[in-house]
Amino acid sequence: MRFFTIDQWSILAGLRFFLALVVAVTHLHPFTGSQAGLSWIASFGAFEAILGFLVISGYSVGGSCVREPDGYLRRRFMRIYPVYFFSIVFTASVSCWHLGNPLPSWPAIGWNLCFLNQVFTRDSFVGPSWTLALEVWLYCLCPLLLRLNPRTLRLLCFGSFTCYALYTFCRSGFHLPYYSGLGGGLNLLFLSYAWVAGLRIADQRCDRSGSVRDLLFLLALVPGVDLVVLMISHARHHVWASFFRQDLMVLSAHLALLLVIWLVFRFPSTASRKGLLPVLLRFLGDVSYPLYLLHYWTYAYLSSRGWHNPYHLAFASVFFAALVYLCIDRYSQKRHLRASSSCQPQSIQHGTTVPTI
Repeated sequence: MRFFTIDQWSILAGLRFFLALVVAVTHLHPFTGSQAGLSWIASFGAFEAILGFLVISGYSVGGSCVREPDGYLRRRFMRIYPVYFFSIVFTASVSCWHLGNPLPSWPAIGWNLCFLNQVFTRDSFVGPSWTLALEVWLYCLCPLLLRLNPRTLRLLCFGSFTCYALYTFCRSGFHLPYYSGLGGGLNLLFLSYAWVAGLRIADQRCDRSGSVRDLLFLLALVPGVDLVVLMISHARHHVWASFFRQDLMVLSAHLALLLVIWLVFRFPSTASRKGLLPVLLRFLGDVSYPLYLLHYWTYAYLSSRGWHNPYHLAFASVFFAALVYLCIDRYSQKRHLRASSSCQPQSIQHGTTVPTI
């Protein structure tokens, strides 16, 4: 079966799973000492995978808001909150009750429950949920963003990227915290460009080809900014051997992943959603959400029980995420049933399909 005979949403779902796997494998090292044969997955870059999540989210959620604005936020709440609430309970069970770590203060837990972590705190109780909080703010802003004219939306996108690039330089020069350690909602300023870039592709008022070109430009600039930072750092310390031996290879892998994300939008497919492979890819796409939130403390629990093989831990985290999806994420399962009962997904522009979210 050729790649582009699968419908675009199934491809995006499979890509979401791979992006979650990149993040999950990256976090294996503290529990196993190495990633063994899985290191090639981690080489694509956890941060680049997060950017991919944001682009896909902006596209799919923006398309949902464009097509069905009524009940839009309720649908998002039903999609994300059950698994998120479970992830808080699971994290508390493993971290605090099983491993004996201190429980955060009740106000901090309250901020996390309301997605106000990274606004009133600098850390998220469920570590990866710092990006989920960012997405929730953008969900709430989405109807407002769709009221802006396309030119203003484009300026907003590039303005956010400029802030990101400046902070990246400052973070290296002044040892400022990584994005997961920021408070005050600064992540919205620094990282919303990826989400808005996906939203622009879904927005019928925007020129699709221009929005896709802008996406390519932004994604290519991400490793470009890192390249400049690394060159400045190596020049200051007069150490170039590791730059040519290692850093260029790492940046090449990051760029490759970002280009794959762009290619999915550059060559959209409108093929049928029927068949075993599309069904499997959409299932994996739904598993990616609990996998992203739960993998770290799944590793922590299993490693405390003597599990240290990276393959076993990675497989167990995927298996547990699939169980959580099947047992808790009822909304997504009903959504798939509704989608399968209709003839074809609606097209919002230029022959591309956007799923019911």
